[in-house]
This record gives sequence, structure tokens and C-alpha cells, in this order.
Amino acid sequence: TTEVCGGQKEDATYNYEGKRSLGSLFCIWAERRRVVAAHLRSGSASDKPISPAVVQRALRTLPQGHGEVRLRADSGFYSVPFLKWCRRHRLGFCVVVPHYQTMWEARRHISPMSWRPAQEMAGAEVAERPFRPTGWEGEPLRLLVRGVRVEADEISQSSRSRRRRTIPQQQLRLGLKGVVGH
Repeated sequence: TTEVCGGQKEDATYNYEGKRSLGSLFCIWAERRRVVAAHLRSGSASDKPISPAVVQRALRTLPQGHGEVRLRADSGFYSVPFLKWCRRHRLGFCVVVPHYQTMWEARRHISPMSWRPAQEMAGAEVAERPFRPTGWEGEPLRLLVRGVRVEADEISQSSRSRRRRTIPQQQLRLGLKGVVGH
């Protein structure tokens, strides 16, 4: 999101952090460090309906012979219809899957031997497993899971804390009660 000043900014709304903002969507050509498409919308709007349109605008800016396109997007873009759209348009993709019960279930099925230290992230580990989201008809996707050790005393008491939403509820309760140290 992009925080704005003044109460008269068209489409600005209060986001989950209580800040008056607009939703900012940027498509960046990472290798060239260039923004190739951008879109501002209401601060409380979902990214999903606009996702293909913004990506299509970005693709039109690429020069002839640009080579393979790989899309990396945050969880606001995650939806099976968007992933199918990427496949139809021959785009490689890496999209963050929101934290919800299915993800916690997937994590439980990862062997302890599969975890490896994450590069350039102290205290984090990563693992991979096949993933077939509900409604996905193609071959299984690769789900990369990252686990980060969080010390119990670092967990915010605020229920609006983003970090709290990334911790499974049972673990969160134990950490907040002081039953576990991390």
C-alpha cells in the first residue's frame, strides 16, 4: 500500500494497519530494475480482479526477443484462476500462498529431513513439496515452505500484528502463555 496525506485523495481508504492509503500494484522487470506497469486503487481493494490486467500491461512493454518471463508476486495475487491465466500465457510463476489451514496441513506432511537452512535468512529453514490447490487441473505445483523461529517474547500482544497471523494458532497460544520459548 501507499500511504497518502489528506482526506480528499480519491479512492484512499483505511487499510488493515489503520493508515489512509491507496493499493499499489507494481510490475517490475527485475533484471533491469525498471517499473513496467503500475496501478493505484482503493486501499482496501483485493488485488485478484486486476492482476491479469496489470500483468498484461507489463508484458506489452517488454521488447521483442525478451526471452522467458517469470512472474513473482505476493499473496494478493494468489488465486487458482490467476495461476491458470499465467499457465495459458506461458508465464513461469512464483506466487506467495496465503497462510491458512491448508498451508499448515501441507507443512505437517514435510519430512523433518527435507528442511534446509534458508540462504541469507538467519533462523529460517525451507522445504519443498508437491502442491495441488483446490481447482487446479494441471500437474502438481512446487510448494516452497519457509519456517522461521520466533522467540515467544518477540510476539506482539496486538491481535493486528502481521507476525501473529503467520504462526499456527496452537503454537501462538502456547507462546503467548509462556509455555514454550519459541
